[in-house]
Amino acid sequence: MPFTEQILGVVNSSEGHRVLLVLRERHAKPFELRTETFSSNVGWFTQQSLELTRSEFSGLKNVLGLPLARVCSQTLHDIQPTDREQSGQSILSFAAATKTA
Repeated sequence: MPFTEQILGVVNSSEGHRVLLVLRERHAKPFELRTETFSSNVGWFTQQSLELTRSEFSGLKNVLGLPLARVCSQTLHDIQPTDREQSGQSILSFAAATKTA
C-alpha cells in the first residue's frame, strides 16, 4: 500500500516560496514542515524539511497559539492553486526517478 500525504496548511512566504504543513500516514514522525520553491522548469520542489512527532507538533502548535482543529480543518481539497499552478504549468514528480549511469 503506498504512503499518502495530506496537506494541512500552506503559508506563502514570498513570490515563489511557501511553507507546507503535511500529515504523512504510517510514519514515526507523521508531521512535516516543508519549505518549497517554485521553478518554471521543475514546479514546486522541497528546499528544506523538518519531521515532527505528534507531541513535537502539539508543542509547536501551543507555542504558535494555533488550535489544532483550525490547522487540521484545511485539507488538500480546500487549498486553492496558485496563479502559476492555474496557468497550466505542470509539476513533475520525481518519486519514481532512478539514477542511470
